[in-house]
Amino acid sequence: MLQKKINTPKIIPTVIACLLVVLLAAFGCKKDEEAPATTDEVVTNSPDEEVTFTSPSLDTESTTDTNTTDEGQDTEETATDTNTTETNTTEESTNATISTNETNLSTTDTQSSSTEESQVLKLAETLAEIYGTYTNKDKQPFKNLQDIKPYASQKMAAWIDGKTSGSASTTSDGAFYGITTKALSSAAIDSGSTSYKVLVTCQQEEITEVTQSPQKDYQLLEMYFVKESKEWKLDGAFWK
Repeated sequence: MLQKKINTPKIIPTVIACLLVVLLAAFGCKKDEEAPATTDEVVTNSPDEEVTFTSPSLDTESTTDTNTTDEGQDTEETATDTNTTETNTTEESTNATISTNETNLSTTDTQSSSTEESQVLKLAETLAEIYGTYTNKDKQPFKNLQDIKPYASQKMAAWIDGKTSGSASTTSDGAFYGITTKALSSAAIDSGSTSYKVLVTCQQEEITEVTQSPQKDYQLLEMYFVKESKEWKLDGAFWK
């Protein structure tokens, strides 16, 4: 009995130490369990391993497609602008050409009309002098009418033939007289594509056996021209 009492004090400290150890161990485990768990897995590399960080990748294909689309649109717009400019230039050139051609045609028509009128007026002055110059002592009766017949229309030629037919004598009875006509000026007072009406101002000198000196006078000769076989022909002449 005495021996058991003596050993009891040695066992108690040992038991207490064991309890403390158990309590500390339990406390440590509980602390580890209450530690918040990390949401991401952390990988720890050894000091010798190189840590590489990868930057976020960009959608290069999408960007390239967008840029390509923009460039394509710009190219199409540029091409459209160029085509529009070329079209406008072509239209302006075409319009300018048409305007030039119309101007040339108008100028040509004006020049042609002016040239044709000049020819008619010159012909009128020449025929007026022939028509108004004659004498009663001509070897060929009505020589003035016969001289203008090649320039007369069919109607005028028929009138000349009727006027000169049956005139076989080379001289006429009576005292000598003669008239010389000179055209001073002419003007077209009416005109068309196939007809002209011309007024010729004439100076006439008449001489007779009695006067024996020229007597000057001025008269107007109204002349009509028509186009036959593309040529201008005298269709009538009347002293005013």
